[in-house]
Amino acid sequence: MLIDSIKSSPNLGELVSDLILYTATGDKVPTFETVEIDQFFSRLVRLEWLDLDDDAYGFLDPLLASMSPPKLPCLRHISSPISPDFEHPLLEFTAFPTLRSLTVIDYNSGDGAYDTAGLPHLPLLTHLTVTGLYADDLSIASFCNLCPSLTHLTLECDSPSYSDLLELLPVNLSRLDLECLGLEADDLCERHLSRFTHLQHLVLDDGMFTIALPSHLLGLRALATVELGAGRISTSEMSELFNKVPINRLKLDLTRGEIGYRLEVDENGSVGGRWVPGEGRMIAGDWVIPEFDLHGDGAFTFEGAREMLREAEEMGIEVEGSIIRAIEVMNAYYLEIANIAIYRCFRDKTFDHYLDVHTQNLANRLPPLALDSLDPSRLKIRKIQLEEEGWFALTVEN
Repeated sequence: MLIDSIKSSPNLGELVSDLILYTATGDKVPTFETVEIDQFFSRLVRLEWLDLDDDAYGFLDPLLASMSPPKLPCLRHISSPISPDFEHPLLEFTAFPTLRSLTVIDYNSGDGAYDTAGLPHLPLLTHLTVTGLYADDLSIASFCNLCPSLTHLTLECDSPSYSDLLELLPVNLSRLDLECLGLEADDLCERHLSRFTHLQHLVLDDGMFTIALPSHLLGLRALATVELGAGRISTSEMSELFNKVPINRLKLDLTRGEIGYRLEVDENGSVGGRWVPGEGRMIAGDWVIPEFDLHGDGAFTFEGAREMLREAEEMGIEVEGSIIRAIEVMNAYYLEIANIAIYRCFRDKTFDHYLDVHTQNLANRLPPLALDSLDPSRLKIRKIQLEEEGWFALTVEN
């Protein structure tokens, strides 16, 4: 048993500052006798950091029951599930007034907001993380109001609806991290972000914002980093945001894409590989095409995203995330459509395929052809190596 091992190590209490309690089998930590708890923590005189396994909530209750507040360890960090025995379980942690950070695991209590008048505070707590089914519950706002120094708040909910909670949170937050542990969020909470005028770091997971997100961030003049999950934003409004808000880092996982099988053609026009373009499909079926708006139709186009990243680079803003790969994939996708059109022109001895694709405006991936001076019956293919892209472009000539 854990307590027995502590008793056999007389100097352990003078050395331990971090403690993690869990069972190797994943079983719940056995129920401790009050005297064991008292003896156990009285030996850990330097303990500052306590991590409890998600099945170990039964450990914290006997600790509080066995020791009066002056004898409780001066913990700076606790990571623990909540107790099922409290009406407002977050209040249990106010017994540790020295806490700087708190991580609440598996928050499964939906008791709503409550009156905090006369309740003890956590004056030093700056970082709070709440995860679980009810990590969007209004009780979190009530608890936050007992933490006057709180600056960092992370919420990870299974199927979140954060809007009502955001209306009640203290406005002095410098970091707000809203995440979804399930498939998607239940609502769009961007309209409440303008309250947090001290915000420096913002994280919004998949489906928590709309195309209008940048307009809701224009008043956040301290905002330095923005991380976004899947969704669509106005790329032109992002450019305006760059000029009014001191953003220095963007992580944009707005859309994803993957390059599939690409047409292989030799200098004689012979096609190799496992797929030959017939008359129907424009491209091989294993491509994952990024979800940009159609060209010129919408606020989140490929061209707009590419321009947004160019402007960010010119302004010294660090950009990462799937948006970079998505732009690469879209560029390769347009090139592949152009190459297939050129191959079909060569194969069928007609420029009809070129003219059909030309109307799609493929970001200049089609080669410029002087059709009036070319004889379609005497075409030959020429490959142009694109060193930066690691691929080639096709064109035709007589």
